[in-house]
Amino acid sequence: MTNTIYKTKKVSSCNTLVCEIEATEMNIPNFNFSIIVYDEFGEWIEKFADTYDKAVLIADKLFLKVCSEY
Repeated sequence: MTNTIYKTKKVSSCNTLVCEIEATEMNIPNFNFSIIVYDEFGEWIEKFADTYDKAVLIADKLFLKVCSEY
């Protein structure tokens, strides 16, 4: 598997959000890429996509949504 940090953003003096896109080896439709958004306190959200392009779209939307909650 390949982990790629797609985006990061410092949301406070002691917390940073990280978004990763990871290629999976599941070979199940819609589960070829994992999108994970997490912070330094251990909170995380995970979504899946079948192509890298779809994973990027999901990552952008998910990251923006999580950032808006801080």
